[in-house]
Amino acid sequence: MARTTSLAKNTPKAVAVRKAPAKPTPGKGATKVSESDRQAMIRDAAYFKAVQSGFNGDCMAHWLAAEREINKKLKGS
Repeated sequence: MARTTSLAKNTPKAVAVRKAPAKPTPGKGATKVSESDRQAMIRDAAYFKAVQSGFNGDCMAHWLAAEREINKKLKGS
């Protein structure tokens, strides 16, 4: 007499595993600074852009370029 076993009874059942949420990477993501600190950073960056251009050019263009640069840095991109 041959004995048969069912493979279905011996196979383990699938178990769902939840992954832990991703931890923030240092240096990535938004940096929190006060509005007055942000304005000071933009003002300094705009001044250095003006120095680099020999104080020639549009001061508004220097300010806007500095603002974009600082916002990008603070955003973490």
